[in-house]
Amino acid sequence: MTESHESACALGTKILDTLAGTVTEADSRFEGNSLNPAFIASSNILIFLETTRAGLFLGTTGGKGFAIAKVGGSWSAPCHVTLRKFELGAIIGFSSSYTIISGISKRAIQEIIDDNYTEFGTDVTVQLWPKEAGVDDEVSVNSSDFVSASCSNGVLFDFSLSGGALRIDTKKNAEVYGQDATASQLLNGVTPKPKEMVPLYQKISAIAKTALN
Repeated sequence: MTESHESACALGTKILDTLAGTVTEADSRFEGNSLNPAFIASSNILIFLETTRAGLFLGTTGGKGFAIAKVGGSWSAPCHVTLRKFELGAIIGFSSSYTIISGISKRAIQEIIDDNYTEFGTDVTVQLWPKEAGVDDEVSVNSSDFVSASCSNGVLFDFSLSGGALRIDTKKNAEVYGQDATASQLLNGVTPKPKEMVPLYQKISAIAKTALN
């Protein structure tokens, strides 16, 4: 359990540091640094993902990560998740990404617990080495309460229709917390938050406070 929490903390910290140091596209919703503090301060749930994306006409995106929810002024224990996305169209290349998905409302937490986070849309990407970042509205079947920030490396041309889903990684959560662990327990604060995650919680808090300055 300790090793898993340490790995989650390291991944979350790496994603925050990478996004904070990357400049977004000029026409993005949050111009400037891709990790706008307001993005973090307004979140009720944060999902950290490391993904890979590849395709030759038929594309796939796969990744793993974890979600944490705001509970009593702090954050919950990490709930492990997976992402799988498929694309059909003009897709050539490969890229890897760090992504944060933010759920703005309280109902966003329940949507993740219920495995109802699904997105559909049109992807238009022309990406070359090195890093490229952006912030986008995410389209969910049940709500539009999600926003994402991502930073990618790779060579990819993509004009396609896409659809995908984020799912609770039940197997991983059982390995870490035991067979009886549920996403609801983890994201509603029933499961004690691990001390190994404290550095990440503190970093999130420090970033959110700068939004008030």
